[in-house]
Amino acid sequence: MKMLNFSKISPPHHNTPNARLRAKQLCPKINGGCSEGQGSKAAEASQWCGGLRLHSEKGLAVILTTLIILTVLLAAVISLSLASLIEQKISRNFVLSSQAYYASESGIEDSLYRIIKGKNYLANNSLTIENSSATISISGSNSQKTIRSEGEKNNRFRNLLVTLSLGTESVSFYYGVQVGEGGLIMNNNSSVTGNIYSNGTIQGGNGATITGEAWVSGATNSLNSVIVGSHAHANTISNCQITGDAYYQNISGSTVGGISYPGSPNPDSEPLPVSAQNITDWKAQAEAGGVINNNYVLINFATASLGPVRINGNLTVDNGADLTITGTIYVTGTITVSNGAILRLGAVYGGLSGILLSDDFISVNNNAVFFTSGAGSYLMLLSTKTGDAIDVANNANTVIFYASAGNVTIANNATLKEVTAYRITLANNSQVIYEAGLASAKFTSGSGASWTVDSWQETQ
Repeated sequence: MKMLNFSKISPPHHNTPNARLRAKQLCPKINGGCSEGQGSKAAEASQWCGGLRLHSEKGLAVILTTLIILTVLLAAVISLSLASLIEQKISRNFVLSSQAYYASESGIEDSLYRIIKGKNYLANNSLTIENSSATISISGSNSQKTIRSEGEKNNRFRNLLVTLSLGTESVSFYYGVQVGEGGLIMNNNSSVTGNIYSNGTIQGGNGATITGEAWVSGATNSLNSVIVGSHAHANTISNCQITGDAYYQNISGSTVGGISYPGSPNPDSEPLPVSAQNITDWKAQAEAGGVINNNYVLINFATASLGPVRINGNLTVDNGADLTITGTIYVTGTITVSNGAILRLGAVYGGLSGILLSDDFISVNNNAVFFTSGAGSYLMLLSTKTGDAIDVANNANTVIFYASAGNVTIANNATLKEVTAYRITLANNSQVIYEAGLASAKFTSGSGASWTVDSWQETQ
């Protein structure tokens, strides 16, 4: 019998039909077990079966390794894809957020331009920039502002907050009455509670009284027929009752309660507190807010707000009308406030003072009423007219009257806070009662005054 040579059977061919049949014949475990007594045939069959199993296990390992590698590669591809998508989303959000920021910034810059240039603006407004938008709110007083701007682009939002303040100009009124070279006339029983400085002669009547110091500058001017409650300074003093000391070159018909200083130097001329540049600035500030080319008339209990504005015409507030001043008003014509009319500074002024100025005559009479916006706040009525410039015929406790080139007349029984003019006439029983805060009155514009950005920041 010819013996089978198993060594010539190669495991790689075990998957052919003949090989599978031969494996069933020769592999005892495939046929249900291995019996003893088969001798060398059993040994060779066992060797052949072991090779078959080893080859199957190697094939399985290759498959598993391939699956693992594929899984790792797939995971890497997915990770890279996700990273790319996330990066694209981040990049898109960054672009949209930047566009929202620039929209918010545009809202801030638009508001700053309007405030600094004195243009009209709404407290709450919006601005569209291409496909972005800015929602803007402006709050504060006439000297301080806060601007909030929310930029939006495709539901991405950026918020900016800016605060700014106005560099105010102080105009100091150190005297209840200050007079230019035209001098001061004090009729019977008129009085000034405070100090007086005059670059011209002071002429008093019966009972005319100055409770503080009286100063008269120049070598040719004099202080005449006045009761002075403190010290008197003048080249010549005549017919006066002086409670304090007297400083003079000449004196006659007067009593001095303190010490007399004959041969004293003449007081120097004192410049008036408002400069020509101040007036120019105030006019420019008013005109920046707009121009009305007509008379402005408010009568019969009507109410309105006005300013900053220039009026090329006259301003009349009459018969119980109520005008709120929201910015400097410059009138080229006359100003008349009469018959129970009301002028008030708007709340935007806070503790600052406001200006109402005219190139012509100003008349205040018949129970006109004035209100300011708080402590330390005043309303100044200013005329640049020469000759008769301002006529005041009723009380005005919160008003400064100023006419550096003209005459101011204060009628019988009127009571004021401060008057400065080239020439002043106090009628019988009229009073000027000086208030200490006038020494540091601040106005919202003046030489060198401007808006300054105090802070600029992004908020949530």
